[in-house]
Amino acid sequence: MAAQNLVYEDGETRVGAAPGDGNGGSAYVVDVAMADSQVGTDFKSIGVVHLDVGSILAASSMAWIGVDDNTNDAELEIRSAEDDTLLATLTKTGLVGAAAPGADIEVATAGEYSLRLRADTAGVTAFCFGVHLVYAQGAPSAALDTSDSPSGLWLFNGDLTAETGSSLSVATGTELYTPGVVPGDLGIRLRDVRLSQAHVAALNITAALTITFLIRLRGVSGTTGVILSFGADSETEANNVNYEVSVHPGGRLRFFQENSTGNDNTWDTGFALTQGTPTVVTLTRAANGVDMELFLDGISRDTNTMSNASTGGTTSFLNVGGFPGATRFARCTLSNLFIKNAVLTDAEILAQARSLLPPDMRT
Repeated sequence: MAAQNLVYEDGETRVGAAPGDGNGGSAYVVDVAMADSQVGTDFKSIGVVHLDVGSILAASSMAWIGVDDNTNDAELEIRSAEDDTLLATLTKTGLVGAAAPGADIEVATAGEYSLRLRADTAGVTAFCFGVHLVYAQGAPSAALDTSDSPSGLWLFNGDLTAETGSSLSVATGTELYTPGVVPGDLGIRLRDVRLSQAHVAALNITAALTITFLIRLRGVSGTTGVILSFGADSETEANNVNYEVSVHPGGRLRFFQENSTGNDNTWDTGFALTQGTPTVVTLTRAANGVDMELFLDGISRDTNTMSNASTGGTTSFLNVGGFPGATRFARCTLSNLFIKNAVLTDAEILAQARSLLPPDMRT
């Protein structure tokens, strides 16, 4: 989580005394003087943290403790430092202890947030205040625009649930989430792991198609690593692969589809993914089922015309991270996957990529 150093009223920036929890959390302990003249009136600003969109303040992990006169009540506010919008209020009554929100709080707007403390009764001269900010399952810091009515959209923000389409399940390996491609995001880590789902008609696309995913490549198991494939392990038209994106040694991207009874059509693109570098990959296929275009980070890089349009696939299903009946595992972190039965415009593809990439990589 992007909870940065506390910034004090004197302008000095200091790290809090308590460490983070190793899972993206940050903890701070601050001694705060509280004069009687401030009791029950204004909140005293004690620090500022920066929070990204999708950061979650976990209900079980936020606390403040009064130590000078522990019979006093007090309140803590977290407000936007820019427009004063209230994010959360925590109230402690009486004895020394912790106060926490009733539920996890998700940050919807990135920015600086002020921590403000107020004592409700006189006689207190100081508080020791602590706040611990951690992930609670995790949330994406950026998401593909769902207004395009995609055929399938998975954000991999701590589960395998699709916004549209259908939910994935673990077919091979062990489900694992790690810090994603964008700070504040979680992604599913694919390594000897294959995700799959039953046949979904909305994903059985043989004509116009857009595929977008946000990936950090780690390597390839064997000669081919399947990132995603809609197909099945049988040379019948019903099980045809209608679209498949894979990565080969050196990070080279390949697109594959079948027509008739397992008739292969392959496009080895002229571009490769760089291991460890966040990349938004977009592939489009025209309504004729053969004209292809590759975009990297929203910029067109390569085109191709397939030999034949894909056909069949009436019993095929979506595979992510591998292909049934073979190893062919991709080794990568995948943060978003978007599939649509239409071709997005160049402007839409660029805007989509910009919404997903870290700010310093946006063109």
